[in-house]
Amino acid sequence: MSPDRRLAAIMFTDVVGYTKLMGSDEARAFRLLKRNRTIQKPLIEKYGGEWLKEMADGILASFSSSSDAVKCAGEIQSAAIEAGIPLRIGIHQGEVVFEGGDVLGDGVNVASRLEDLAKEGKIYISETVYKDIRNKVDIKPDYIGEKILKNVDEPVKVYCVTVDPTARKEKSIEVATENHDSILEDVPGTAKTRRSFYIIAGLMVLLALIMVWYFKSSSDTQDMDTKNMEGINVDKSIAVLPFINLSNDPEQEYFSDGMMDEILMHLFKIGELKVTSRTSVMQYKGTTKTVNEIAKNLGVTHILEGSVSRSGNRVKITVQLIDAIHDLHLWAESYERELQDVFSIQSDVAQQVAGALKAEISPEVKESIESVPTSNMDAYTLFLQALFLYRQYTDDGNRKAIAFTDQVLHMDPEYADAYAMMGLLKGSGATWQSSEGGMDPMEAAKVSKSYYLKALEIDADNIWAHSFLAFEYLWYEWDFQKAEEEFNRLKTLRPNYSWTDYLIATGRYDEALQGALTAVETDPLANFTIADKILSYYFADHPAEAIENINHANESGIKDPYVDIAAARVYLYLGKYKETIEVVEKFFIEYEDLRTPRALAIMAIAYYHSGQVDKATEFLQEIESKGEINAGGSPAFYAAMVYAQMENPDQAFSWLGKAYENHEVEMYWLKVEPPFQPIHQDSRWEEMLTKVGFPGS
Repeated sequence: MSPDRRLAAIMFTDVVGYTKLMGSDEARAFRLLKRNRTIQKPLIEKYGGEWLKEMADGILASFSSSSDAVKCAGEIQSAAIEAGIPLRIGIHQGEVVFEGGDVLGDGVNVASRLEDLAKEGKIYISETVYKDIRNKVDIKPDYIGEKILKNVDEPVKVYCVTVDPTARKEKSIEVATENHDSILEDVPGTAKTRRSFYIIAGLMVLLALIMVWYFKSSSDTQDMDTKNMEGINVDKSIAVLPFINLSNDPEQEYFSDGMMDEILMHLFKIGELKVTSRTSVMQYKGTTKTVNEIAKNLGVTHILEGSVSRSGNRVKITVQLIDAIHDLHLWAESYERELQDVFSIQSDVAQQVAGALKAEISPEVKESIESVPTSNMDAYTLFLQALFLYRQYTDDGNRKAIAFTDQVLHMDPEYADAYAMMGLLKGSGATWQSSEGGMDPMEAAKVSKSYYLKALEIDADNIWAHSFLAFEYLWYEWDFQKAEEEFNRLKTLRPNYSWTDYLIATGRYDEALQGALTAVETDPLANFTIADKILSYYFADHPAEAIENINHANESGIKDPYVDIAAARVYLYLGKYKETIEVVEKFFIEYEDLRTPRALAIMAIAYYHSGQVDKATEFLQEIESKGEINAGGSPAFYAAMVYAQMENPDQAFSWLGKAYENHEVEMYWLKVEPPFQPIHQDSRWEEMLTKVGFPGS
């Protein structure tokens, strides 16, 4: 096929500081990367762009016009800033060559160099792009200067642009008297597709008011269909969609998110309900999909949706419960109260939902749902802000969240959730603190633990604290007995809770598989649950099902580091070395910064058994040269694994000794990792298991 030459506007985007984050906290980097993709793909499509390829944290796209590229970049930056993703963007228009799924040429090179030059949160364009957009009312260019770019022959005049959708909106309003429909056409969306957001929000409020009138709602009102359902087995599956912020202040988004979170947490406690997790439902924030479509995607029959408006100390929360399969409104209510009444609102909503779905609430759960976490509303709202900042998954967001949570604890020293939150923040912040001369992960774990224990002193049933403490005991202390106690406690507080990783590590494979299947049901759009299911099928001795799920993930177009590594592990364990190498090679291409010891060990073992010892040795040496210790980054542990497969037990135990001394996190997987089987008969094996503290060793 001959090359396709054309004039195109090329856009390069890049996450600032991603490589550093990847080296220190793999899990957070994965989440950041996924969030970045979720933001950019629909916006590129919206402006008629073509998603060309993804290079680690960088994305390359082309557009037929410069103005479309710039407007798209403006929306992407707005969304990225709201999500706490530090992006920089470069755009250049020039002749490019499309060939063999790749794009080449001066346009690509210049756009890439402009992106390198750009500052965080900025969009840099070349003079060719400037000439096309300089008269656009909603695009403001600022001249930066003439710059010499690497591998570009001539100096390039560079501009920094700001996209201002309000300028276009004002122009649209002038035309509205002549053509009302043009208002909707001319006002562009924001990072959250604001036009659709307000239309949906307005319709929701109108619908809620109609429902209140139609059903003459009160705190115990239900639809006649619900009243006539006595004796009928009600499907108790439900998803709580992100609440819409109808406050005049868009900064109140943290509050609407917080209301949804609190109601969701109450519903989790009701054992008869099958409640979709936050990870999956947040993907529908600002969506234009119908309730029926969302319910089908999430595998539930009921949807709870709502809106929140806050002005000073007054809040208005409108909610409605929908039978999405039959398109029936089961219950609706509008609460207009003082701020200090939000806890009773949250409790009432959860209990009304349970009643509508015929789910029994035990006295203990009722007491928990009706408990008040704090009497200080300033502390509560600040706590919600801290949680919102933490979920941006950035160093800056983490720092601000810690500062806010510290203030919360000064306002209310008996706020259990805030102590649990501070423990999480201190642990999550360990990597960036370490890079600034602060704590290393083990020191941070000890600090985190102290906060979790303090939370439990105040509230012995605090779900957050029990959950985080369980991971502390397993990852950092290898205390399987205490981890088990926390796991069992969580099962009583949150009946549908499952901890697949722990169950596999302790050899409870069938239980792990059941837990993984439950997790996929409650969190169907979270790729880590798919990865857990793949691994669980293998360990529960269902290799065919594991392969089937790998194939299904590939056919579904799922591209996720967790899923890829799970697939590579299963192929390796089954001796499918060719497939193993293919998966990890693609993994390294797509996520070139993720050369973790785990991935390198998989490659070393696969190449060794494929007869390519030299390549295996290269990967082994790369592992030995690494020093970081974090999830997926336990170098001594994985070096030992490779030596075990190379039938060199002395080196294997030598490196296991280093992993033990370094207290490398993934040592808790030691007993069940198949690659260690060649050294199981060595007397040193049982000694090492005993040192780590495995049950029965």
